Amino acid sequence: MQFQTPTLAALVKAAWTGIRLRTELFMLLTILSGILSALLYMPAAEVIEELISILDSQREPEVKTAEAAAAIDEGASTLFIGHLLVTAVTTFLIIPWARACAPGSLTPSDGGLKAFLRRGFRSFLHMVAATGMIILLALVALPTVSVIGSALGGIGNAVVMTGVVLLVWASIALTSIANLAIAAEARDRKETMWTAWNRGRFFLTPITGALGFLLLSVGLANMIVSSFLAGLLPEGVANLLGMVVSGMFVYAASALHVAALYIVPDFRDLRPL
Repeated sequence: MQFQTPTLAALVKAAWTGIRLRTELFMLLTILSGILSALLYMPAAEVIEELISILDSQREPEVKTAEAAAAIDEGASTLFIGHLLVTAVTTFLIIPWARACAPGSLTPSDGGLKAFLRRGFRSFLHMVAATGMIILLALVALPTVSVIGSALGGIGNAVVMTGVVLLVWASIALTSIANLAIAAEARDRKETMWTAWNRGRFFLTPITGALGFLLLSVGLANMIVSSFLAGLLPEGVANLLGMVVSGMFVYAASALHVAALYIVPDFRDLRPL
């Protein structure tokens, strides 16, 4: 196999090449992911809407804080389940796309339903592991940065902002490592977050930068489309279609990143001639 150094430009080019060569499959899976994500996330979206309405209400701050805390406590399980379901939809539907983009002659349906479920479940576990690490990192880092920022006085705000930026970068990096593991699982290569880290650590900056670029791009596109829908359609319809579009863009960013990661060297591909 011919390897190349994965730069940011090369990764973005590989993502674009994947969508250009397999446009129909990409659009089909993206639309399916958006519809399923919107339907499964509806209960969680209602909790978020209730929380926003409480925070926007004209009440005393103490009352709003108490009601918001009660709403979060009551809807925490719904939000958690909604996030898990959307993650499952995205990771499972990435598998056929990843197999279509992978090197070699893999087919999306090879192995049947059993193989699809096995690959999808292992990919789901990788993304859940990355999310768990991000949450633990935030729980440790945010209080620490706040304490350090408070102790430093005048330059405390700069320290806090730097800490937040580093936390965002670390979150994208962990998600990138999970995507690298998913790319391997789609090829029936058992991977862990640790082995994916060992394989991608030398190229972590461009890998993370590529995902950050894709997330920024789809985020801006999502804002534009959602604003257009909100101004054109009734509120209920606009909200529903906005959720579908958001699900589509989330899947698009993940799928394009996974497709791009196949240019990252995997030395298991080396075989004696």
